[in-house]
Amino acid sequence: MDKHGDHGHVCWDGCAIYRLPYDFRAFLGVQRAFNDKLQRFKHGRGLDDVPADERPRIVKDLILLTIVELVEMLGHVNYKPHKKDKPQNREKLLEEYVDAFKYMLNFFLYTPFTYEEFAEAFYKKSAVVDARLDEEFVDGGKR
Repeated sequence: MDKHGDHGHVCWDGCAIYRLPYDFRAFLGVQRAFNDKLQRFKHGRGLDDVPADERPRIVKDLILLTIVELVEMLGHVNYKPHKKDKPQNREKLLEEYVDAFKYMLNFFLYTPFTYEEFAEAFYKKSAVVDARLDEEFVDGGKR
């Protein structure tokens, strides 16, 4: 058991994830600094100077790059039901997970939504899908 009271399976324990000592905004700050540096090296401008008309292309590229990382992640789990399970490489899976997460953080940097707008939409959508789940399983689920 680690210092957070879980047994090394934080991602599977819905309660333990809220006790993590990491701040989402800190992750976003690291990714923002990286993208600012990338923009300066490649284009001679800072992240805040990326023109609005270039952002949709960048977002399209980020979507494609995120998909690639998720597919790479898939390659490190036993997802083929017609094959025998093979030993998983936990370190490679974690590396691909981090890569995908870093790309997803970039959406905050290049889309026109604030963190607050995203959070509000996240909680609103969460309430909708939670209500759908209740409707499907708790309230009878007759179809």
